[in-house]
Amino acid sequence: MQRELRLFFSIFIIIFFLGSCVSEPDRSTTGEGSSIESPEIPPYQSISAHMAAGDPQQALKSFEEAYSEHPEATETKLLYASLLITIGDADRAEEPLRTILAENPEHTEALYNLALVRGMQSKEEEQLELLERLLDIDEDHPQALSALGEIHLADGQYKMAEEAFRRSLDSEPDNFVARTGYSHLLLKRQDYEEAEEQLDHAIELEPNYPYSYSDRAAARRAQGDQPGALNDLDRAIELDPDYYWNYIDRGKIHLDAGELDKALKDFDRAAAIRPHYFLAYVYRGGIREDQGKITAALEDYRRLAELKPDYQPVYESIGVLSFQQELFEDAAWGFAKHAELYPRDYSYHLMAGVAQLFAGNSEAGRKYLQQLLERIPRENILHLATQIFLDRRYEDRLLTKLKEESNLNQKARAHFYLACYYKLHDQQRLANIHLLEVDDANLYSLFETELAQAEIREKENS
Repeated sequence: MQRELRLFFSIFIIIFFLGSCVSEPDRSTTGEGSSIESPEIPPYQSISAHMAAGDPQQALKSFEEAYSEHPEATETKLLYASLLITIGDADRAEEPLRTILAENPEHTEALYNLALVRGMQSKEEEQLELLERLLDIDEDHPQALSALGEIHLADGQYKMAEEAFRRSLDSEPDNFVARTGYSHLLLKRQDYEEAEEQLDHAIELEPNYPYSYSDRAAARRAQGDQPGALNDLDRAIELDPDYYWNYIDRGKIHLDAGELDKALKDFDRAAAIRPHYFLAYVYRGGIREDQGKITAALEDYRRLAELKPDYQPVYESIGVLSFQQELFEDAAWGFAKHAELYPRDYSYHLMAGVAQLFAGNSEAGRKYLQQLLERIPRENILHLATQIFLDRRYEDRLLTKLKEESNLNQKARAHFYLACYYKLHDQQRLANIHLLEVDDANLYSLFETELAQAEIREKENS
């Protein structure tokens, strides 16, 4: 993660550096005797235009057409290396930079670009050495300081990161990268008010950079300014309509406000952008479940389980909703998966076995319950609740123990499993009596309550 973060920030440092680098070559550097002929549109203008349009590949092509036959000038080599870095070709960028440094070991911009190359190659120690060497030559080099700040930030060295960012901003108050990096540090420190101030300044410098709005939305939301956060996310999405996380963040704000349709629209868009990432399905599945769209919710939860098998909460939801839909094999699987994480919460294990019986898998269900019976303490009422599915002679014992049970949670659960037992034996009237007992207990922390109330509502509406 740190390596990815370093590379992420390095690329943006490059982009903003190129804003000053892509300019008309200094004739004192290229030489009076240069045979480069100026075309109708000067090549440096073409390169700059392509960079401004976000097309570094075309900028590189323009460069190669104009300057590749005259590579000896330092500025030409530097520009070539910078363009190669921008398109991610760090290895090819290294050669012109080394040539510059062989001629002038203290060329600060070549050192800076080579440091960026080392960062892209995941050679962090060499990257740091180059930045420190550069700062020995020019202690106030703003880009090197901001790059150093990003490295320290990624490594969790927050004091050192702050010092580097502050020094960069002292040297160049309008250094966008340093402003942005410093705001990230403040967000990590939960200093949201100052982070917002830094991002205000960053947005003034680069009003069309979408991620500053995303970051400021986070700072504003943390301070309770939901309208301000929504405005920022709207602007960020306008500037970059395909960025996944803006839809997730905006959807969460709509969700908190109870605007489920707006939230659902955002999570739909997020899922369309990144169909193989799990988070949109967490939120969308929850909304669909709340709206009673159980089939659609189950689709999201199954997709979530496929993409993120270690996201444990999804398995209970699959078990409960599948049981409601009489998809009993799916329910058995969901409850069994959830039970793996909670081996002593016997109700999930019991429900997995019961669902197998409802699915018609009598042999597998009975085997599962027999194994469970060996683990449940005999004093636990769920021991008897398990036994009744294996031997009907235990029915009266469970009913007697139920009258003596003082634990309300266990009592409600036992009523629910009696209801399941009677349903399996086509005694719906008795099943209904026990379902009503679960409903009257009103213990919303139990999934058995949810199942009982769902069945009661279905009967009332039929």
